[in-house]
Amino acid sequence: MDSREYREQLKKEYKEHYRAIKEMRTKLEQQKKKARIANALNDMNTDGLMDSMQDNIDKLKLRMYEAEARFEAWMDSDDDGMASKIEEAEEFQRKKSAREMLESIRADMKKVDKKIEIIQPDIKTEQTDDSLISDALIPDSVKKSIGPATKTKSEQKNG
Repeated sequence: MDSREYREQLKKEYKEHYRAIKEMRTKLEQQKKKARIANALNDMNTDGLMDSMQDNIDKLKLRMYEAEARFEAWMDSDDDGMASKIEEAEEFQRKKSAREMLESIRADMKKVDKKIEIIQPDIKTEQTDDSLISDALIPDSVKKSIGPATKTKSEQKNG
């Protein structure tokens, strides 16, 4: 081996050696940082923090219990009123949907009549009396009464 090759060989070995030393130093620094953080966490006094956290949890539970008690008391006192309001709302919704369905049927029938007149002008369509349709299709429980209670046409006929 010639001296030049020998120097190159030593140079490579030294480089590897110094790289290994550098890696070990960085690992040592990282370990020191981790150890300092772990020590700081261990040295921290968590008693005060845990006590205040527990106090806040207890206060929150107390508020929740009070709110539940108020809600239950309100529900118990207004139970009858709520039931009647719910029934009224459901009845109103049924009446509204029946009216909307009737209006939809009437509109559809008018469209059909117009199409028939356009397609076959010689066919005469007779429109039905709306009051007869109303009496026939809408049950008495759904009809909206304005003013004093009156009998429907079918009830007047039957006596």
